Amino acid sequence: MATDPLLEAARSGDPERFRELVEPHLAQAYRVAILILLDRELARDAVQEALIRAHRGLRAVRPDTSFGAWFRRIVVNEARRQARRQWRQPSPLEALPEVEAAAEESPEARLLAREDRERVWTALAALGEAHRTVLILRYYQGLSDSELAEALAIPVGTVKSRLHKARLFLQRQLLTGKSENSWPNRLLHLLPRRNAE
Repeated sequence: MATDPLLEAARSGDPERFRELVEPHLAQAYRVAILILLDRELARDAVQEALIRAHRGLRAVRPDTSFGAWFRRIVVNEARRQARRQWRQPSPLEALPEVEAAAEESPEARLLAREDRERVWTALAALGEAHRTVLILRYYQGLSDSELAEALAIPVGTVKSRLHKARLFLQRQLLTGKSENSWPNRLLHLLPRRNAE
C-alpha cells in the first residue's frame, strides 16, 4: 500500500503538513475524548496530549494503517489514561454536547430530547471507564467489534463482553415503562443498535 503523500510531508517535519493531516480528525477526536471523560477541559487536555504524541510518533504509522484510525487510538488511550487518573466524579451535564434541534420539532419534543440526553449522560457517567468507552466508540463513533478491539488493544471477545455488560447496566438504569414515549423506544433513537455485531 502506498504511503499518503501528506503523511510523508508531515513526517519530514513540515508543521503545515502536520496541521493539514490532523485537522480533519480534530472534531471527532474531541467528541470521543469528551464522551469518555465527560469533562470538556480534560477532553481538551487529552486531545492536546494526543497531538503531541502523534507528532512525535508519525514514523510509527504503518503504510497499511489509516492515519485517522491511528490517531483515534492515541486519543482514546490518552482519554482513558486521564480518566484513570481522575479522582473526581465528572458532571455529565457539563459535558453534554448540544445537538441542533430539527426546525420542525415542537418545543415539547425538544424538551423530551434534552431530558433523554441528560438521562443517558447521567447513566454513562455512572458506568466504569472501560465499559463507557466501548459504548461511546460503538454508538457514537460506529466502530465494529474488530475496530473496537484494535482501538482498545483488547480481544474481540472482551469487546463483546464489555458491550453486553454496559448495555445491561444502561437497561437497568434507563429502560422503564411501556408507552410509545417510554425509555425502550426513546433509547433506541439515542443509542441505536447496529444490525451486525
